[in-house]
Amino acid sequence: MSYVCTKCENEVDIDPLGDKIICPHCSGRAVLKKRSEESNPVKAR
Repeated sequence: MSYVCTKCENEVDIDPLGDKIICPHCSGRAVLKKRSEESNPVKAR
């Protein structure tokens, strides 16, 4: 799965069930799931 590091903003591929969740570039421990390129807007009522 693709994630984005909150510290260095690099995209990293991590298996959340098997790997430790640590950025290999900066050793940051906070990563966010990457959003899809397609957006599906929700209409407000």
